[in-house]
Amino acid sequence: MLDCLALVLREPGLTFDVIVVNKRLYRNWRGDASQQEVAFYKTYTYLLRHVVNRLKDQADVYIDSRSDRYGKRDEAMTTIGNRMLAKLAANGTLGSVTKVASHEAPGIQLADVLTGAFNTAHMLRLQPLAVHPGKLVALERMAALLGWPHLGHDTYPEPKLNVWHFPRESRGPTMRLVVANSVPYASRADLRAG
Repeated sequence: MLDCLALVLREPGLTFDVIVVNKRLYRNWRGDASQQEVAFYKTYTYLLRHVVNRLKDQADVYIDSRSDRYGKRDEAMTTIGNRMLAKLAANGTLGSVTKVASHEAPGIQLADVLTGAFNTAHMLRLQPLAVHPGKLVALERMAALLGWPHLGHDTYPEPKLNVWHFPRESRGPTMRLVVANSVPYASRADLRAG
C-alpha cells in the first residue's frame, strides 16, 4: 500500500481523487439496492466531473464492472457528466466511461486499494472498529508518507491527491500534503507490537 501511494505521489501524470461518504447520513445509501446504486453513481459522477474539469481535456474513463440493476450506468455517467461539465463551462469532457473487469485493470486495482485505506481511516475516526493490526500499521505508514498524524483527513486542492469526506459534518481537519522522502516498511516487530 505504501508503494502504491508513493507511486501516485511521485509519477508524472498519475493522480488520485476519492470521495469518502458517511453513508449513515443519507437515505439513499441506506435504502434498497436500487437506491444505493443510484447514490453510488451520483457520487461517482461528481468525482468524475472534478477530475475531468481539472484535466481540461477529453477523458476516457474505465470503471470497475459491477452487477448493476441498470445495465447502462456507464453510458448514463458519460451523458450526465458531460451535461454537468457543460454547465460549469469546463474545458474538459468525458469521451467515454467504460466498465472493465478489475482483475484486468491494474489502475482500478490500485484505486480500490487506496480507496479502501481512506475509507477505513475515515470509519476509524468516527467510531472504534476491529481492524487487523497489519492494516492499522499500513494506515499509519500511509499517513506518515503524506505528513499527516492519521489518514482520516481531507486535503486542500492538490495536483496529485485529493480526499473529500462527505457530508461536511463528517470531515476531519483539512491538511496540506507534506510528502515524506521515505517511510519504513512494516516489520514483523511492528505487527507484533500492534
